Amino acid sequence: MLLTRPRRRALLFVLIALAAAASQVAAVNVPESQLVLEDSLRFGPSVVGLAVLVYVNLRPSGSDARFAVTGHGFTTSSRSWRRWAFVLVLVQVHAIANQLDRGPRYGLVVGLLILAGVGMFGAMMWCDVPRLELRPNGVRLSLLRSREIPWPQLRRQFPPTSEASSSAAARQPERSRRDRDRARDRDPAEGWDADPRFVAAAIRWYLDHPEHRDAIGTQAEHDRLVSALADSQSVGDIGALA
Repeated sequence: MLLTRPRRRALLFVLIALAAAASQVAAVNVPESQLVLEDSLRFGPSVVGLAVLVYVNLRPSGSDARFAVTGHGFTTSSRSWRRWAFVLVLVQVHAIANQLDRGPRYGLVVGLLILAGVGMFGAMMWCDVPRLELRPNGVRLSLLRSREIPWPQLRRQFPPTSEASSSAAARQPERSRRDRDRARDRDPAEGWDADPRFVAAAIRWYLDHPEHRDAIGTQAEHDRLVSALADSQSVGDIGALA
């Protein structure tokens, strides 16, 4: 059985955390004559972690133009795990380095805290939390607790694209701008593996076509949705409202 993307990420995170911890332990045992190797082992994980943090902050959302089909909905995973995963790795590296400098006295406490943090975070990633899911009854946001937003409540954030709404926005540019700013602050389409324009277009599609909601969760409906959005201008037009 092939591992899903979230579970592959969970395993990768655990491996990265173990490698970062091992590099700190190995740095202590490097001969004094090999200072370059010692510095590489000690500071390398921090440099790489900071570089990854900069990258994920520059690209908070992914570019996938499809969802994962789960049988009861269409799901996309959060990209925020990258940010917090590498923050945790940086904290771990710092804690281990300080513990090694102070001696073995703090080893047990630091080790247990690191194991607890890595284990908890790895388990959340393994369970694909947080995630966004389109379901027949609405959009579900899953973190430690799940919250389902019924379809009618999403209409304000994802208004239909029409000549009427465009002309209204032209008559009230300042109000329209404020509405978009408020919607962006609460926009559920941002921060996932799927392109936010695709997520927003899919949500708007089911708001405009409620007759298709009951089929959400089937592969046939997903393929039809992807094809419909690819053939329409929804993905391109949604950028102005997402």
